[in-house]
Amino acid sequence: MPSRTLRFSGCVLVPLLALVWACGGDNGSADSAATDSAGSDSRTSGQPGDPSHGSSPGSSAHADASAPPTASRAAPSRSADDPRPGTTDPAGATDVTDPTLPDSSASTRWTWAPQAWEDCEEGGRILEAGPDDYRDVLNTLEPGDTLRLRPGIYTRGLPLRRSGEPGACIVIESLDPEDRATFHGSNSFNSIAIHGASWIKVRRLIVDGRGQRGFGVASQGLTEMPTHHVVIEDIHIFNQHEAQSVVGISTKSPAWDWVIRGNRIENAGTGLYLGNSDGRQPFIRGIVEFNTVLDPLGYGMQIKHQIERPDIPGIPARADTHIRYNVFSKANRAASGGNARPNLLLGHFPVDGPGADDRYLVYGNLFHDNPVHHLIQAEGNLALFNNLFVNPRGNGVHIRPHNHLPRTVDVFHNTFVTSGRALRIAGGDPDHTQRASHNALFGNPPVDGPDTAGNITGAHDDATDALRNPHAAPGDGLDLRPRGDLLHTDEDSSTVPDILEAHFDFAGHPRQGTVAGAFAGPDVPLPWPLTREAPPVPASPTAP
Repeated sequence: MPSRTLRFSGCVLVPLLALVWACGGDNGSADSAATDSAGSDSRTSGQPGDPSHGSSPGSSAHADASAPPTASRAAPSRSADDPRPGTTDPAGATDVTDPTLPDSSASTRWTWAPQAWEDCEEGGRILEAGPDDYRDVLNTLEPGDTLRLRPGIYTRGLPLRRSGEPGACIVIESLDPEDRATFHGSNSFNSIAIHGASWIKVRRLIVDGRGQRGFGVASQGLTEMPTHHVVIEDIHIFNQHEAQSVVGISTKSPAWDWVIRGNRIENAGTGLYLGNSDGRQPFIRGIVEFNTVLDPLGYGMQIKHQIERPDIPGIPARADTHIRYNVFSKANRAASGGNARPNLLLGHFPVDGPGADDRYLVYGNLFHDNPVHHLIQAEGNLALFNNLFVNPRGNGVHIRPHNHLPRTVDVFHNTFVTSGRALRIAGGDPDHTQRASHNALFGNPPVDGPDTAGNITGAHDDATDALRNPHAAPGDGLDLRPRGDLLHTDEDSSTVPDILEAHFDFAGHPRQGTVAGAFAGPDVPLPWPLTREAPPVPASPTAP
Protein backbone atom coordinates (compact mmCIF):
# COMPACT_ATOMS: atom_id res chain seq x y z
CA MET A 1 0.00 0.00 0.00
CA PRO A 2 1.49 3.40 -0.92
CA SER A 3 2.26 5.85 1.87
CA ARG A 4 1.09 9.45 1.91
CA THR A 5 3.93 11.81 2.81
CA LEU A 6 3.57 15.27 4.34
CA ARG A 7 6.32 17.75 5.03
CA PHE A 8 6.57 19.91 8.11
CA SER A 9 9.48 21.99 9.36
CA GLY A 10 11.91 20.42 6.94
CA CYS A 11 11.17 16.84 8.09
CA VAL A 12 8.94 14.21 6.58
CA LEU A 13 5.73 13.06 8.22
CA VAL A 14 5.11 9.49 7.06
CA PRO A 15 2.33 6.96 7.65
CA LEU A 16 4.53 3.98 8.50
CA LEU A 17 4.18 0.67 6.66
CA ALA A 18 7.49 -0.50 8.06
CA LEU A 19 10.19 0.88 10.32
CA VAL A 20 11.47 4.08 8.76
CA TRP A 21 13.50 7.16 9.55
CA ALA A 22 13.99 9.39 12.54
CA CYS A 23 14.40 13.15 12.80
CA GLY A 24 17.05 13.72 15.46
CA GLY A 25 18.81 11.37 17.85
CA ASP A 26 17.56 9.25 20.68
CA ASN A 27 17.75 10.40 24.24
CA GLY A 28 19.79 7.45 25.38
CA SER A 29 20.24 8.53 28.98
CA ALA A 30 16.78 7.36 30.00
CA ASP A 31 17.00 4.00 28.29
CA SER A 32 18.22 1.91 31.19
CA ALA A 33 15.86 -0.65 32.69
CA ALA A 34 13.94 0.28 35.77
CA THR A 35 15.09 -1.75 38.75
CA ASP A 36 12.77 -4.04 40.62
CA SER A 37 12.23 -1.99 43.73
CA ALA A 38 10.71 1.33 44.59
CA GLY A 39 14.01 2.44 46.14
CA SER A 40 17.58 2.24 45.05
CA ASP A 41 19.02 -0.28 47.48
CA SER A 42 16.54 -3.15 47.55
CA ARG A 43 16.97 -5.15 44.37
CA THR A 44 19.66 -7.36 45.81
CA SER A 45 20.13 -6.38 49.42
CA GLY A 46 16.56 -6.64 50.72
CA GLN A 47 17.21 -3.69 53.01
CA PRO A 48 14.52 -1.24 54.11
CA GLY A 49 14.64 0.54 50.75
CA ASP A 50 12.34 -2.26 49.53
CA PRO A 51 8.68 -1.68 50.37
CA SER A 52 8.27 -5.45 50.83
CA HIS A 53 11.08 -5.86 53.35
CA GLY A 54 9.96 -7.37 56.62
CA SER A 55 11.32 -4.54 58.74
CA SER A 56 9.37 -1.84 56.95
CA PRO A 57 5.85 -0.73 57.87
CA GLY A 58 4.69 -2.34 54.63
CA SER A 59 5.36 -5.83 55.96
CA SER A 60 3.33 -8.00 58.26
CA ALA A 61 5.89 -7.67 61.02
CA HIS A 62 4.30 -4.53 62.40
CA ALA A 63 1.57 -5.03 64.93
CA ASP A 64 -1.26 -2.54 65.32
CA ALA A 65 -2.60 -3.62 68.72
CA SER A 66 -6.05 -4.38 67.32
CA ALA A 67 -8.12 -7.52 67.94
CA PRO A 68 -7.16 -10.82 66.27
CA PRO A 69 -8.37 -11.22 62.71
CA THR A 70 -11.67 -12.83 61.90
CA ALA A 71 -11.95 -15.36 59.10
CA SER A 72 -12.26 -13.91 55.63
CA ARG A 73 -15.19 -15.19 53.61
CA ALA A 74 -14.16 -16.55 50.20
CA ALA A 75 -15.81 -14.93 47.18
CA PRO A 76 -16.90 -16.75 44.07
CA SER A 77 -14.73 -16.11 41.02
CA ARG A 78 -16.31 -14.07 38.21
CA SER A 79 -15.20 -14.22 34.59
CA ALA A 80 -13.20 -11.30 33.20
CA ASP A 81 -13.25 -12.42 29.58
CA ASP A 82 -13.21 -9.52 27.18
CA PRO A 83 -16.72 -8.79 25.88
CA ARG A 84 -17.36 -7.03 22.59
CA PRO A 85 -19.09 -3.66 22.10
CA GLY A 86 -22.77 -3.75 22.88
CA THR A 87 -22.45 -5.58 26.19
CA THR A 88 -21.77 -4.70 29.77
CA ASP A 89 -18.42 -6.17 30.76
CA PRO A 90 -16.70 -6.93 34.06
CA ALA A 91 -14.91 -3.58 33.94
CA GLY A 92 -18.21 -1.76 33.86
CA ALA A 93 -18.30 -0.53 30.26
CA THR A 94 -21.75 0.40 28.99
CA ASP A 95 -22.97 1.57 25.58
CA VAL A 96 -24.92 4.82 25.80
CA THR A 97 -26.19 7.07 23.02
CA ASP A 98 -25.52 10.76 23.64
CA PRO A 99 -28.24 12.87 21.97
CA THR A 100 -26.19 16.06 22.43
CA LEU A 101 -23.65 15.11 19.78
CA PRO A 102 -23.83 17.17 16.58
CA ASP A 103 -24.43 13.99 14.56
CA SER A 104 -27.44 12.35 16.15
CA SER A 105 -26.61 9.08 14.43
CA ALA A 106 -23.31 8.84 16.31
CA SER A 107 -23.11 7.50 19.82
CA THR A 108 -20.70 8.14 22.64
CA ARG A 109 -19.70 5.11 24.62
CA TRP A 110 -19.27 6.36 28.14
CA THR A 111 -17.06 3.66 29.44
CA TRP A 112 -17.70 3.65 33.13
CA ALA A 113 -19.91 2.02 35.71
CA PRO A 114 -19.15 0.66 39.16
CA GLN A 115 -18.26 -3.01 39.31
CA ALA A 116 -21.36 -5.17 39.66
CA TRP A 117 -20.15 -6.53 42.99
CA GLU A 118 -19.96 -2.99 44.44
CA ASP A 119 -23.72 -3.05 44.94
CA CYS A 120 -23.16 -4.30 48.47
CA GLU A 121 -24.13 -1.57 50.95
CA GLU A 122 -27.47 -2.64 52.33
CA GLY A 123 -28.73 -4.37 55.40
CA GLY A 124 -26.24 -3.28 58.03
CA ARG A 125 -25.90 -0.68 60.76
CA ILE A 126 -24.85 2.96 60.31
CA LEU A 127 -22.31 3.74 63.03
CA GLU A 128 -20.38 6.87 64.02
CA ALA A 129 -17.12 7.20 65.89
CA GLY A 130 -14.36 9.72 66.52
CA PRO A 131 -10.62 9.70 67.27
CA ASP A 132 -11.16 8.48 70.83
CA ASP A 133 -13.44 5.49 70.25
CA TYR A 134 -13.16 4.39 66.63
CA ARG A 135 -10.76 1.52 67.37
CA ASP A 136 -13.34 -0.05 69.69
CA VAL A 137 -15.99 0.17 66.98
CA LEU A 138 -13.70 -1.34 64.32
CA ASN A 139 -13.60 -4.60 66.23
CA THR A 140 -17.41 -4.89 66.22
CA LEU A 141 -18.08 -4.36 62.50
CA GLU A 142 -20.20 -6.96 60.73
CA PRO A 143 -21.05 -7.49 57.04
CA GLY A 144 -23.19 -4.65 55.75
CA ASP A 145 -22.10 -2.13 58.42
CA THR A 146 -21.02 1.42 57.58
CA LEU A 147 -18.69 3.25 59.96
CA ARG A 148 -18.65 7.04 59.55
CA LEU A 149 -15.70 8.81 61.11
CA ARG A 150 -16.18 12.23 62.65
CA PRO A 151 -13.88 15.11 61.70
CA GLY A 152 -10.59 15.11 63.55
CA ILE A 153 -7.02 13.85 63.66
CA TYR A 154 -6.60 10.09 63.94
CA THR A 155 -3.14 9.07 65.17
CA ARG A 156 -3.54 5.32 65.74
CA GLY A 157 -4.06 4.19 62.16
CA LEU A 158 -6.94 2.29 60.59
CA PRO A 159 -6.26 -1.48 60.93
CA LEU A 160 -8.88 -3.50 59.05
CA ARG A 161 -9.32 -7.17 59.98
CA ARG A 162 -13.06 -7.64 59.67
CA SER A 163 -14.53 -8.80 56.35
CA GLY A 164 -17.85 -8.18 54.71
CA GLU A 165 -19.41 -10.70 52.38
CA PRO A 166 -20.95 -10.73 48.89
CA GLY A 167 -23.79 -8.21 48.86
CA ALA A 168 -22.85 -6.89 52.30
CA CYS A 169 -19.60 -4.93 52.29
CA ILE A 170 -18.14 -3.16 55.29
CA VAL A 171 -17.80 0.56 54.51
CA ILE A 172 -15.57 3.06 56.31
CA GLU A 173 -15.82 6.72 55.33
CA SER A 174 -15.80 10.26 56.65
CA LEU A 175 -19.00 11.46 58.24
CA ASP A 176 -18.61 14.85 56.56
CA PRO A 177 -17.00 14.79 53.09
CA GLU A 178 -16.27 18.50 53.47
CA ASP A 179 -14.45 18.05 56.79
CA ARG A 180 -12.78 14.69 56.51
CA ALA A 181 -11.23 12.41 59.05
CA THR A 182 -7.44 12.77 58.77
CA PHE A 183 -5.04 9.94 59.56
CA HIS A 184 -1.51 10.89 60.54
CA GLY A 185 1.41 8.78 59.41
CA SER A 186 3.72 6.86 61.70
CA ASN A 187 7.09 5.15 61.65
CA SER A 188 5.52 2.13 63.36
CA PHE A 189 2.51 1.20 61.21
CA ASN A 190 0.79 1.91 57.92
CA SER A 191 -1.97 4.48 58.13
CA ILE A 192 -4.64 2.24 56.56
CA ALA A 193 -3.62 -1.41 57.01
CA ILE A 194 -5.65 -4.28 55.51
CA HIS A 195 -4.96 -7.59 57.26
CA GLY A 196 -6.69 -10.22 55.14
CA ALA A 197 -9.98 -8.31 55.05
CA SER A 198 -12.21 -8.61 51.98
CA TRP A 199 -15.49 -7.13 50.76
CA ILE A 200 -14.61 -3.74 52.21
CA LYS A 201 -14.78 -0.13 51.01
CA VAL A 202 -12.61 2.68 52.37
CA ARG A 203 -13.34 6.15 51.03
CA ARG A 204 -13.37 9.93 51.51
CA LEU A 205 -10.47 10.12 53.96
CA ILE A 206 -7.22 12.07 54.23
CA VAL A 207 -3.84 10.49 54.92
CA ASP A 208 -1.10 12.92 55.92
CA GLY A 209 2.09 10.87 56.02
CA ARG A 210 3.94 13.62 57.93
CA GLY A 211 7.25 12.47 56.46
CA GLN A 212 7.10 9.16 58.36
CA ARG A 213 8.01 5.73 56.96
CA GLY A 214 4.59 4.10 57.17
CA PHE A 215 2.65 3.68 53.91
CA GLY A 216 -0.64 5.40 53.20
CA VAL A 217 -2.70 2.30 52.37
CA ALA A 218 -1.30 -1.24 52.44
CA SER A 219 -2.48 -4.81 52.49
CA GLN A 220 -0.27 -6.94 54.73
CA GLY A 221 0.37 -10.54 55.66
CA LEU A 222 1.77 -12.05 52.44
CA THR A 223 0.27 -15.27 51.06
CA GLU A 224 -1.33 -16.22 54.37
CA MET A 225 -3.62 -13.16 54.27
CA PRO A 226 -5.06 -12.69 50.76
CA THR A 227 -7.52 -9.89 50.22
CA HIS A 228 -10.15 -9.36 47.55
CA HIS A 229 -13.14 -7.21 46.64
CA VAL A 230 -11.70 -4.03 48.09
CA VAL A 231 -12.51 -0.44 47.09
CA ILE A 232 -10.02 2.33 47.91
CA GLU A 233 -11.72 5.51 46.77
CA ASP A 234 -11.38 9.28 47.05
CA ILE A 235 -8.50 9.33 49.52
CA HIS A 236 -6.08 12.24 49.51
CA ILE A 237 -2.59 10.95 50.34
CA PHE A 238 0.32 13.34 50.78
CA ASN A 239 3.56 13.83 52.70
CA GLN A 240 4.59 10.19 52.10
CA HIS A 241 7.99 11.55 51.06
CA GLU A 242 10.46 10.30 53.68
CA ALA A 243 12.15 8.04 51.12
CA GLN A 244 11.58 6.60 47.67
CA SER A 245 10.56 3.33 49.35
CA VAL A 246 7.59 4.95 51.13
CA VAL A 247 4.43 4.18 49.13
CA GLY A 248 1.02 5.80 48.86
CA ILE A 249 -0.96 2.61 48.08
CA SER A 250 0.61 -0.84 48.27
CA THR A 251 -0.42 -4.51 48.24
CA LYS A 252 1.78 -7.04 50.01
CA SER A 253 -0.50 -10.05 49.84
CA PRO A 254 -2.35 -11.74 46.99
CA ALA A 255 -4.96 -9.19 45.92
CA TRP A 256 -7.74 -9.49 43.38
CA ASP A 257 -10.84 -7.51 42.47
CA TRP A 258 -9.43 -4.34 43.96
CA VAL A 259 -10.83 -1.03 42.75
CA ILE A 260 -8.48 1.93 43.28
CA ARG A 261 -10.54 4.91 42.19
CA GLY A 262 -10.47 8.68 42.35
CA ASN A 263 -7.55 9.01 44.75
CA ARG A 264 -5.02 11.81 44.79
CA ILE A 265 -1.42 10.93 45.68
CA GLU A 266 1.04 13.82 45.88
CA ASN A 267 4.79 13.91 46.48
CA ALA A 268 5.12 10.30 47.60
CA GLY A 269 8.28 8.26 47.48
CA THR A 270 6.35 5.88 45.18
CA GLY A 271 2.73 6.43 44.22
CA LEU A 272 1.39 2.86 43.95
CA TYR A 273 3.34 -0.40 44.31
CA LEU A 274 1.06 -3.36 43.67
CA GLY A 275 2.54 -6.80 44.28
CA ASN A 276 5.84 -7.81 45.82
CA SER A 277 9.38 -7.51 44.53
CA ASP A 278 9.83 -11.30 44.54
CA GLY A 279 6.85 -11.78 42.20
CA ARG A 280 4.91 -13.89 44.72
CA GLN A 281 2.11 -11.59 45.93
CA PRO A 282 0.18 -10.96 42.70
CA PHE A 283 -2.20 -8.12 41.96
CA ILE A 284 -4.96 -9.59 39.77
CA ARG A 285 -8.04 -8.29 37.96
CA GLY A 286 -7.68 -4.80 39.37
CA ILE A 287 -9.34 -1.58 38.28
CA VAL A 288 -7.13 1.50 38.68
CA GLU A 289 -9.12 4.50 37.50
CA PHE A 290 -9.58 8.28 37.83
CA ASN A 291 -6.51 8.66 40.06
CA THR A 292 -4.14 11.64 40.09
CA VAL A 293 -0.54 10.71 40.90
CA LEU A 294 1.79 13.71 41.01
CA ASP A 295 5.53 14.10 41.47
CA PRO A 296 6.70 10.90 43.16
CA LEU A 297 10.41 10.36 43.65
CA GLY A 298 10.18 6.95 42.00
CA TYR A 299 7.37 5.14 40.21
CA GLY A 300 4.01 6.74 39.74
CA MET A 301 2.82 3.14 39.77
CA GLN A 302 4.37 -0.28 39.44
CA ILE A 303 2.50 -3.57 39.15
CA LYS A 304 4.98 -6.30 39.92
CA HIS A 305 5.72 -9.35 37.81
CA GLN A 306 4.13 -12.65 38.81
CA ILE A 307 6.03 -15.91 39.07
CA GLU A 308 3.02 -18.15 39.59
CA ARG A 309 -0.61 -17.94 40.60
CA PRO A 310 -1.08 -19.09 44.22
CA ASP A 311 -3.52 -21.91 44.89
CA ILE A 312 -6.09 -19.92 46.86
CA PRO A 313 -9.88 -20.47 46.76
CA GLY A 314 -11.59 -17.94 44.49
CA ILE A 315 -8.43 -16.52 42.90
CA PRO A 316 -8.96 -15.84 39.17
CA ALA A 317 -7.26 -18.07 36.62
CA ARG A 318 -7.70 -15.61 33.71
CA ALA A 319 -8.17 -11.87 34.14
CA ASP A 320 -7.62 -8.39 32.73
CA THR A 321 -6.34 -5.50 34.83
CA HIS A 322 -7.67 -2.11 33.69
CA ILE A 323 -5.65 1.10 34.08
CA ARG A 324 -7.83 3.93 32.81
CA TYR A 325 -8.62 7.64 33.07
CA ASN A 326 -5.66 8.41 35.34
CA VAL A 327 -3.00 11.12 35.29
CA PHE A 328 0.59 10.12 36.09
CA SER A 329 2.94 13.11 36.09
CA LYS A 330 6.58 13.39 37.22
CA ALA A 331 7.16 17.04 36.43
CA ASN A 332 8.88 17.67 39.78
CA ARG A 333 11.08 15.87 42.32
CA ALA A 334 11.97 12.86 40.16
CA ALA A 335 14.96 10.95 41.53
CA SER A 336 17.76 10.53 39.02
CA GLY A 337 20.68 8.21 38.33
CA GLY A 338 20.25 4.74 39.79
CA ASN A 339 16.98 5.79 41.42
CA ALA A 340 15.33 6.92 38.17
CA ARG A 341 11.96 5.24 37.56
CA PRO A 342 9.24 5.43 34.89
CA ASN A 343 5.79 6.87 35.53
CA LEU A 344 4.37 3.37 35.11
CA LEU A 345 6.07 -0.04 35.10
CA LEU A 346 4.13 -3.20 34.26
CA GLY A 347 5.64 -6.59 35.05
CA HIS A 348 4.84 -9.87 33.34
CA PHE A 349 2.17 -12.40 34.28
CA PRO A 350 2.95 -16.06 35.01
CA VAL A 351 4.81 -17.57 32.07
CA ASP A 352 2.60 -20.66 32.09
CA GLY A 353 -0.33 -22.11 33.99
CA PRO A 354 -3.12 -20.02 35.54
CA GLY A 355 -2.65 -16.34 34.75
CA ALA A 356 -0.44 -16.84 31.68
CA ASP A 357 -3.08 -15.24 29.46
CA ASP A 358 -3.79 -12.31 31.75
CA ARG A 359 -3.50 -8.89 30.21
CA TYR A 360 -3.14 -5.21 31.06
CA LEU A 361 -5.58 -2.88 29.32
CA VAL A 362 -4.23 0.67 29.56
CA TYR A 363 -6.50 3.32 28.05
CA GLY A 364 -7.74 6.88 28.44
CA ASN A 365 -4.78 8.05 30.56
CA LEU A 366 -2.52 11.09 30.43
CA PHE A 367 1.14 10.24 31.05
CA HIS A 368 3.04 13.46 31.53
CA ASP A 369 6.68 14.44 31.95
CA ASN A 370 9.60 12.37 33.14
CA PRO A 371 13.03 13.96 32.74
CA VAL A 372 14.91 10.85 33.96
CA HIS A 373 13.16 7.80 32.50
CA HIS A 374 10.28 6.66 30.27
CA LEU A 375 6.62 7.38 30.76
CA ILE A 376 5.94 3.62 30.59
CA GLN A 377 8.13 0.54 30.68
CA ALA A 378 6.34 -2.78 30.26
CA GLU A 379 6.56 -6.48 29.42
CA GLY A 380 4.13 -9.41 29.26
CA ASN A 381 0.67 -9.15 27.66
CA LEU A 382 -0.73 -5.68 27.24
CA ALA A 383 -2.75 -3.33 25.09
CA LEU A 384 -2.08 0.42 25.19
CA PHE A 385 -4.69 2.52 23.40
CA ASN A 386 -6.39 5.91 23.53
CA ASN A 387 -3.66 7.34 25.77
CA LEU A 388 -1.83 10.67 25.63
CA PHE A 389 1.95 10.53 26.14
CA VAL A 390 3.52 13.95 26.69
CA ASN A 391 7.16 14.20 27.73
CA PRO A 392 8.83 17.53 26.99
CA ARG A 393 12.07 16.31 28.60
CA GLY A 394 12.51 12.70 27.61
CA ASN A 395 11.20 9.44 26.18
CA GLY A 396 7.76 7.90 25.84
CA VAL A 397 7.07 4.16 25.98
CA HIS A 398 9.58 1.31 26.08
CA ILE A 399 8.27 -2.24 25.73
CA ARG A 400 11.22 -4.47 26.61
CA PRO A 401 12.35 -7.47 28.66
CA HIS A 402 12.67 -6.82 32.37
CA ASN A 403 11.98 -9.93 34.45
CA HIS A 404 10.72 -11.80 31.39
CA LEU A 405 9.70 -10.87 27.81
CA PRO A 406 7.07 -8.80 26.07
CA ARG A 407 4.52 -11.30 24.76
CA THR A 408 1.28 -10.23 23.08
CA VAL A 409 1.56 -6.44 22.76
CA ASP A 410 -0.74 -4.03 20.92
CA VAL A 411 -0.04 -0.29 20.93
CA PHE A 412 -2.61 1.60 18.88
CA HIS A 413 -4.53 4.87 18.64
CA ASN A 414 -2.28 6.75 21.06
CA THR A 415 -0.82 10.24 20.64
CA PHE A 416 2.84 10.75 21.56
CA VAL A 417 4.64 14.09 21.87
CA THR A 418 8.09 13.47 23.34
CA SER A 419 11.43 15.22 23.04
CA GLY A 420 13.15 11.81 23.11
CA ARG A 421 12.08 8.59 21.43
CA ALA A 422 8.31 8.22 21.44
CA LEU A 423 7.97 4.42 21.26
CA ARG A 424 10.26 1.43 21.21
CA ILE A 425 9.28 -2.24 21.18
CA ALA A 426 12.21 -4.64 21.52
CA GLY A 427 13.09 -8.15 22.69
CA GLY A 428 9.62 -9.61 22.32
CA ASP A 429 8.80 -13.30 22.53
CA PRO A 430 8.97 -14.57 18.92
CA ASP A 431 6.02 -16.89 19.56
CA HIS A 432 3.79 -13.87 20.20
CA THR A 433 2.99 -10.72 18.22
CA GLN A 434 4.06 -7.20 19.13
CA ARG A 435 2.41 -4.48 17.03
CA ALA A 436 2.10 -0.70 16.92
CA SER A 437 -0.51 0.78 14.57
CA HIS A 438 -2.61 3.91 14.06
CA ASN A 439 -0.59 5.95 16.52
CA ALA A 440 0.42 9.59 16.08
CA LEU A 441 4.08 9.65 17.13
CA PHE A 442 6.10 12.87 17.35
CA GLY A 443 9.50 12.23 18.90
CA ASN A 444 13.23 12.11 18.27
CA PRO A 445 13.01 9.45 16.85
CA PRO A 446 9.32 8.61 16.69
CA VAL A 447 9.29 4.81 16.70
CA ASP A 448 11.40 1.67 16.71
CA GLY A 449 9.69 -1.71 16.54
CA PRO A 450 9.04 -4.85 14.53
CA ASP A 451 5.52 -4.15 13.21
CA THR A 452 4.60 -0.49 12.86
CA ALA A 453 2.03 -0.24 10.06
CA GLY A 454 -0.41 2.64 9.79
CA ASN A 455 1.26 5.10 12.15
CA ILE A 456 1.76 8.80 11.46
CA THR A 457 5.20 9.94 12.57
CA GLY A 458 7.29 13.06 12.76
CA ALA A 459 9.89 14.82 14.84
CA HIS A 460 8.97 16.38 18.16
CA ASP A 461 8.73 19.86 16.66
CA ASP A 462 6.45 18.63 13.85
CA ALA A 463 3.67 18.12 16.37
CA THR A 464 3.00 21.87 16.19
CA ASP A 465 1.84 21.53 12.60
CA ALA A 466 -0.20 18.36 13.08
CA LEU A 467 -1.85 18.94 16.49
CA ARG A 468 -3.75 21.89 17.91
CA ASN A 469 -1.52 22.91 20.82
CA PRO A 470 0.88 20.07 21.64
CA HIS A 471 3.63 21.97 23.45
CA ALA A 472 1.46 23.79 25.97
CA ALA A 473 1.52 22.64 29.56
CA PRO A 474 -1.37 20.64 31.01
CA GLY A 475 -3.87 23.11 32.35
CA ASP A 476 -2.44 25.87 30.15
CA GLY A 477 -3.95 24.98 26.80
CA LEU A 478 -2.55 21.51 26.02
CA ASP A 479 -4.62 20.14 23.14
CA LEU A 480 -3.60 17.02 21.22
CA ARG A 481 -6.54 16.87 18.83
CA PRO A 482 -5.44 16.80 15.18
CA ARG A 483 -5.47 19.71 12.77
CA GLY A 484 -7.70 18.99 9.80
CA ASP A 485 -7.06 15.64 8.12
CA LEU A 486 -3.32 15.61 8.73
CA LEU A 487 -3.51 12.43 10.81
CA HIS A 488 -5.51 10.50 8.24
CA THR A 489 -3.99 7.14 7.36
CA ASP A 490 -4.94 4.76 4.56
CA GLU A 491 -4.04 1.73 6.64
CA ASP A 492 -6.96 -0.67 7.00
CA SER A 493 -8.62 -0.13 10.37
CA SER A 494 -9.41 -3.84 10.56
CA THR A 495 -5.86 -4.28 11.83
CA VAL A 496 -6.89 -2.55 15.07
CA PRO A 497 -7.51 -5.22 17.73
CA ASP A 498 -11.16 -5.88 18.47
CA ILE A 499 -10.90 -5.45 22.21
CA LEU A 500 -12.67 -3.39 24.82
CA GLU A 501 -13.01 0.29 23.81
CA ALA A 502 -10.80 -0.05 20.72
CA HIS A 503 -13.34 1.58 18.42
CA PHE A 504 -13.93 4.65 20.58
CA ASP A 505 -11.45 7.47 21.12
CA PHE A 506 -9.87 9.15 24.15
CA ALA A 507 -12.95 11.35 24.56
CA GLY A 508 -15.41 8.45 24.23
CA HIS A 509 -16.46 9.19 20.65
CA PRO A 510 -16.83 6.53 17.98
CA ARG A 511 -14.10 6.27 15.40
CA GLN A 512 -15.33 6.94 11.87
CA GLY A 513 -12.65 6.50 9.26
CA THR A 514 -8.96 5.99 9.82
CA VAL A 515 -7.42 8.78 11.88
CA ALA A 516 -4.21 7.99 13.72
CA GLY A 517 -3.80 8.99 17.33
CA ALA A 518 -6.00 9.12 20.41
CA PHE A 519 -8.74 11.35 18.95
CA ALA A 520 -11.25 10.38 16.28
CA GLY A 521 -11.00 13.74 14.52
CA PRO A 522 -10.23 17.45 14.85
CA ASP A 523 -13.60 18.56 16.16
CA VAL A 524 -14.51 15.99 18.79
CA PRO A 525 -15.39 17.82 22.01
CA LEU A 526 -13.18 17.20 25.01
CA PRO A 527 -15.13 15.76 27.93
CA TRP A 528 -12.67 17.39 30.37
CA PRO A 529 -9.69 19.76 30.05
CA LEU A 530 -6.21 18.25 29.77
CA THR A 531 -4.64 19.15 33.10
CA ARG A 532 -2.54 17.42 35.74
CA GLU A 533 -5.81 16.34 37.34
CA ALA A 534 -7.62 13.15 36.44
CA PRO A 535 -11.21 13.57 35.30
CA PRO A 536 -13.80 13.36 38.06
CA VAL A 537 -15.40 10.04 38.82
CA PRO A 538 -18.74 10.00 36.97
CA ALA A 539 -21.81 10.67 39.06
CA SER A 540 -23.65 7.84 37.31
CA PRO A 541 -22.89 4.97 34.94
CA THR A 542 -24.38 6.82 31.98
CA ALA A 543 -22.30 9.99 31.61
CA PRO A 544 -19.11 11.45 33.11
